[in-house]
Amino acid sequence: MSHSFTYETGEHFTNVSVYIYDIEHVKVTLQGLQQLVKDTINAQPESYAPLVFEFKILDNKEEDDETMWTGEFFLKIVQQYPSLHPLVHQYVKSIQTPILQDNCLVGFSAITALAVFDKNYLEEFEQFRKWCIAHPQNVLGNEKYHFTEEIEEPILETLDTMLYEINKYTWDENVMEFMTTCMVKSEFVDWIAGAFPKEAKADFFDAFLKLLLEKTPNSDQYLTENPPDDFYEKYELDELFERVFRKKKMDTLEWYGLESDLEERFKKCLAKGKIPTYEYLLTQFPDDEDLDPSDFDNPDDVVEAMQHLADKAMEYKMHIGAFAEFVGACDLNHPSSGWEEAEIMWEVISHWEWCPETVELAAVCMMTPAQWGPSECVPFSKDMPPDMFDLLIKEVCDDAFHLNLSQPKVYDENFEIPERSSIRYNFRFKNIMELVLGVFEGKDEEVLAHQLHKALAQECYPTYQFFETGKMG
Repeated sequence: MSHSFTYETGEHFTNVSVYIYDIEHVKVTLQGLQQLVKDTINAQPESYAPLVFEFKILDNKEEDDETMWTGEFFLKIVQQYPSLHPLVHQYVKSIQTPILQDNCLVGFSAITALAVFDKNYLEEFEQFRKWCIAHPQNVLGNEKYHFTEEIEEPILETLDTMLYEINKYTWDENVMEFMTTCMVKSEFVDWIAGAFPKEAKADFFDAFLKLLLEKTPNSDQYLTENPPDDFYEKYELDELFERVFRKKKMDTLEWYGLESDLEERFKKCLAKGKIPTYEYLLTQFPDDEDLDPSDFDNPDDVVEAMQHLADKAMEYKMHIGAFAEFVGACDLNHPSSGWEEAEIMWEVISHWEWCPETVELAAVCMMTPAQWGPSECVPFSKDMPPDMFDLLIKEVCDDAFHLNLSQPKVYDENFEIPERSSIRYNFRFKNIMELVLGVFEGKDEEVLAHQLHKALAQECYPTYQFFETGKMG
């Protein structure tokens, strides 16, 4: 079927009829638009035809008549007919002088549509925008305009309307390229942030943020220990994050709390040289290995972080070390009001059979100064194999009395403890005694204390066999 270019000039619009599902007629229409623009520019200002178009869709598949405004039409054909991209570009190139009509920049919708669906036209889009800004005159009619007061408005309004239409399509790689380029190179940050898909999926969000950072000039400076503090504000990520992370039933106060956490995690992640991800931002403690009690203002927050690490340590044995490191850094002389910390330590150690990992944790729990004694946070009564007991008492003796710094000694059964020995007055001695008493329940406390004192005074490691038989192996 052959169709010609058909249009009718109105007071404010030129109405163009098109069979949009017929690629051949779309070609004819694009060629006609190109010629109409050329003829209009060459005509006298008093007799020009409006170059703001409205398209009547003749082969509409719906029952009612359909019309499309300029941006909607170009988005449709650029997305549907990739082979017509060069022809759409020719139409844009036919506009030899910036034309502002009825608060619309002629050609801006077309070049925007190309840039949205074909990243090869991103630079052309930016050049066209800058070209309009650099030539502040309206050749059609006698009215002049000034960029900062008038031309900025149609650019932004057109883009805003285009973004509304773009959201009807799936954001593919090309759309993402366009959006990030606009945010980095243009003054359209708030328009882009406001058009970001609501509740975007994690992989899409991660790809967008990564691309945005990569496109940002001198991006390496943001992935440093002390990054510039303007990235979050520069790209108005608060609005973008609200669209992605705020749920429908979340009240304002609840959202402000989450928003503050998101910003803090975002900046903290950059300072670690990492690109923030969806999962990272929504995880309460994203950097387990970097958690430090000093990051929190009150003991209750420390307990929350400790419980988080404890849950992981009870799920996977490999995380016990991180939990132990966190415990060792806590100020347990000023714990939470309910002393929940001691309960959490007990739970983690109790969760597993005695092993090198739980022995290391028990040693930390015993030797970290606290408001409670070791037997309140370490389950000594749980059956402890002799080899695990020997490993644990070695750990705590090294920590308390630095036996590891001495040359190995031979235990002398006839050794007399010096009267001036202060070992038994060391609070760490008492902590070790809680271990010994817990394991050798029923034995005479004074006898066990004397054995421990005698071994430590000779810088010898006491063992399970030693307490059981009184003989060093």
